Amino acid sequence: MAAFAIGIDLVHDGSLSVIIKRNTSIPVKTTKRFETVKDFQERTIFNIYEGERKMVKDNHFVGSFTIDGIPPLPRGFGKIEETFEIDENGIFKASAYVPLSGTRNSITITNKSRLSKDDAIRLATEAARFRQEDEAHEIRLAAFNSFERRLYDIKRQIGTLPERKQKIGKSYVDTLTKWLDENSLAKKEDFEEKKAELEEFWRNFQK
Repeated sequence: MAAFAIGIDLVHDGSLSVIIKRNTSIPVKTTKRFETVKDFQERTIFNIYEGERKMVKDNHFVGSFTIDGIPPLPRGFGKIEETFEIDENGIFKASAYVPLSGTRNSITITNKSRLSKDDAIRLATEAARFRQEDEAHEIRLAAFNSFERRLYDIKRQIGTLPERKQKIGKSYVDTLTKWLDENSLAKKEDFEEKKAELEEFWRNFQK
């Protein structure tokens, strides 16, 4: 069985997106589809971790690889299929595939890069000790994602308006996007406050 969850760093919010869950029977092969997180994104780096914590910084890094050839499309329209596979000998392989371009890349990770017995015990202990802290991180990430989704939704709607209004709206949204990029680890309350400001702007802007 997989002793710990294995997943990737989503980069923009620092959370661990689990692909193989803890205690999954091996051999196992699992595929998960991801979307681009930036407009016109043409490449992404998959950082791979194993552990039980919500944030990648608190888990064990095992390797990384890059996938290129993503068509330059608006955020969310570029798709990447990430596949994790562990064979009966415990050899772990991660691969990525871009359906629209046919681009592929992969990495094979041996047990030398995986958690040692001592590290496994330490991470299990930390996961139990910091459970409440991890739950707070999860709530904060939900606020981050809610604000980010709404920001990009309004950005797309602004693109359909007359040119003069587009310039005004785009300037405001770009300012908030810059703030989000620079403050991805801000508090839940900060994201909620910025989202409320955005909603107020959008209500007044449409009048």
